[in-house]
Amino acid sequence: MNYALEIFCIFLLFIVWFGLGKAWGGDYQDQVTTRKFKGKYSERVALVYRYNSEANAQLKETLGWPSFSWEIERKQWSVEDDRITLIKAADILTEFGYECKEMYDQAQVHPSGHKSPGECWAQAEGTVLHFQWPFIERASKRELVMDTVRRIEGRKWDPVNRTWTIPLTQVQVLHGRIESIYPPLGKAIIECDLKRPYELIYRRLIESGDEENWQKIEFTFINSNNDVGILDLYPNKERFERLEIAIELLIKNNIPPKDRDRNKPIVKNNKNPRHKLHHTSIPNELGYNAGKSGLDSFSRKSKLQQIMQTKKEDLPIIGNGEERKWGQAGTCPRLKKLHDFLSSRARLSKNNRRMQEAFEDYIEDINWLKETYYSYYNCKFRWHYDE
Repeated sequence: MNYALEIFCIFLLFIVWFGLGKAWGGDYQDQVTTRKFKGKYSERVALVYRYNSEANAQLKETLGWPSFSWEIERKQWSVEDDRITLIKAADILTEFGYECKEMYDQAQVHPSGHKSPGECWAQAEGTVLHFQWPFIERASKRELVMDTVRRIEGRKWDPVNRTWTIPLTQVQVLHGRIESIYPPLGKAIIECDLKRPYELIYRRLIESGDEENWQKIEFTFINSNNDVGILDLYPNKERFERLEIAIELLIKNNIPPKDRDRNKPIVKNNKNPRHKLHHTSIPNELGYNAGKSGLDSFSRKSKLQQIMQTKKEDLPIIGNGEERKWGQAGTCPRLKKLHDFLSSRARLSKNNRRMQEAFEDYIEDINWLKETYYSYYNCKFRWHYDE
C-alpha cells in the first residue's frame, strides 16, 4: 500500500514539474498575459512574458517612462492602461515573436472578417500582401519563421487587422525563403491571387500628377521594351494617353516600377530635340504650379495670363512639336489647351487626399479662365469644370 502511494506521489510531482516547465521554459512562455491593477498614479496593465533584453530595450525607447516601467513590488513590467500604449507595446513584442492576443483584446482590437487564427492565409490588398499563420508550438521553428519574415524589406505588423504585411514587390522573395521552412505559409502565398500585383501601384503613380512619378512610368516602360519608349510608339497621342497605354502593358506583364536612371534616355531617338522625352508641359515650363508647393492664387493667375498672351514662336520647346498645338496667343485654341491641361490635372487630383489643395487650385483657375476669356473670345468648345 505504502509503495503504491509513493509511486502515485512521484507521478503527481512529475505532472506538477512538467506543467511548471511548460509555463516557465516551454512553448507557452512566448505568450504575453496581462493583469490590470491600480498603480500609484494611474491604471496600469502588468505584462507577464519571457524576459528579452532587446524587446525591453525597444519598449523603453519607444514608450518611455511612465508608459513602460518596472513594478518593484510586483516584480513585473507594466504599461499604462490606455489603448494606444497597449497597441504600441503589443506591436513591439509581436516583432520579437511573442503572441500578444490578450494585449490586443485589452485594447479592443477586434477587426471584422478576421481570418481564423488556426490557418495560414494570404491576401493581396492594394500595394501590400497581408498574411498570417497559426501559433507554432515548436519554439525553434517558430523563431525561424518569425526571423525570416522580419528580414523581408518593408515588412510591417498591422495591429488593426493583426496580420503581417509586406510590399507586393517582396512577395516572391518571401515565398522563396519561407517555402522550405514552413510549407503551409508558402502554399498560402503562392495560391493568393496576384494576377495584377502592380495595378494599384501604377494607378497611384499616374494619378499623383507628380512629374517624378510619371517619368518613373516612362523609364520603366523603355527599360523593359528594348529601349523603345512609349513616346517612340505613340508620338501623336497626348502624354496622359501614352501613360495609360504604358501602365496597362506593364501591369499585364507583371513588371514592377523602377526608379529612373538619369544617365539613360527614355526615348530611343534622343538626338532630335523635338523628339526628346515629352516629360513636362507648356504651363509648367512657363512657371505655373499649383498645390501645397505651388504658387499663390494671384501668382497662378498671372502665369495663366502670361501663357495666354505668349506668342506661339516664343513658347518653350518640350518635344514632339507639342508647342505647335497651342495655337496663337489670345485665341480659343490657346484657351482650350490651357483648359484641357487644367482639367486633366483636376481629374487626376480629385480623389487623391494628398492633392486636395492642388485640386481646389485647379478648379479655381479653370473657373477664372472661363470668366476671363471664354465669353470674351466667343469660344464654342465644351467647358468641363464648373465646380
